[in-house]
Amino acid sequence: MERAIEWSHVPERKKRSTVDCLEIRGNYKSAIEKYLNALGTKIYPLQVELSEETWKFYTTGDRGKLDALEAQMITLYSDKETFETLKALRCFDKLNEDPRLKWRVERQYRSYLGYQGDKALLEALQKKINDTHAILIGYRAKLDGVEKTNEELRDVLRFSADRAQREQAWRALYAVGKNMEPHIKELAKMRNDLARGLGYANFYELQFYMGGLDVKEVGALMDRLDRLSRKPYK
Repeated sequence: MERAIEWSHVPERKKRSTVDCLEIRGNYKSAIEKYLNALGTKIYPLQVELSEETWKFYTTGDRGKLDALEAQMITLYSDKETFETLKALRCFDKLNEDPRLKWRVERQYRSYLGYQGDKALLEALQKKINDTHAILIGYRAKLDGVEKTNEELRDVLRFSADRAQREQAWRALYAVGKNMEPHIKELAKMRNDLARGLGYANFYELQFYMGGLDVKEVGALMDRLDRLSRKPYK
């Protein structure tokens, strides 16, 4: 990418002592906006195409260009130079004057963060995700010896007055879990390995951070909601 910001690196004077900050010459808002917009012109069209391919995969089982597009996404987001630039921009003091622009930088930084692990692991992880989804997508349960779609089984659960039939439908619907169990366990291990390699306790914490949330704050909110809503349902 053509460099959209003219800067020089200066030593960090804050807590993140291992990070270089940026000293931007000229109109910093315009320079940073231009840089972020340039990232967007590469990211967003790929995201749209990937979303469309994912929808096709989930609805038809055909992976089409899904694997190739996800490989492109990994290559794009794992770019080290871009990540280092975003990391340095985060501690640019003047960003505190513009909360909206500061959050745009932060959001891009967090998006790139999840792709800074081992690239081979990232690629293997994405393949495992798709392989696991393929099992679920291709699963066809049987009820009374007749193959049923998931929606047909859910209709039995919603509308059948026969308790035994509802139980059979429920067991048939979720029997796919046995097929998915080893893949889910391996997927969880791979995700946690990725998160730990990035300095997080587990994938759960990494995902919260990438989404702009704090695990402790959300946990405290859920605890408060539980306390306030528990009494009426006792």
